[in-house]
Amino acid sequence: MGEIPLTPLFVYGYICNKAFGMKNTLCIRLTLLFIALNSIAFSVNCCGISPRFDFEKNHSCFEFFLLTDTSKASPATDQVGHKEQELDGFWPFENFYVEIPADDAPPTRRFRGLFAGFEAGEFIFYSILIAAVFLFLKLW
Repeated sequence: MGEIPLTPLFVYGYICNKAFGMKNTLCIRLTLLFIALNSIAFSVNCCGISPRFDFEKNHSCFEFFLLTDTSKASPATDQVGHKEQELDGFWPFENFYVEIPADDAPPTRRFRGLFAGFEAGEFIFYSILIAAVFLFLKLW
């Protein structure tokens, strides 16, 4: 009788196929997608790279950041206010929409981006989580 190769990819594909009814290639692609999103989120926040769009309507300003609001050109996130900063937490439990108060004008509303507040702690946690899934599936 031939032996079944117990490589991590084989076991991962076997578990995905039996547990979730997915094909091996789909499981591998989803895992690579999670690794890529984790890396993109961290690099975007480290470098502060994000497209920014400003909208004004009826004397109110709205800032829309596509990825993150940590760019050098944007006002600092400490201008958001003490209350909003306390509510920030672990990604994805961040305030993605905040209002920046102004003294003599209406407050500026800001969408902080999809990866707002994704820092080194979140990157390490999600990297360990992805590795733990691989390890769990290998030992299963």
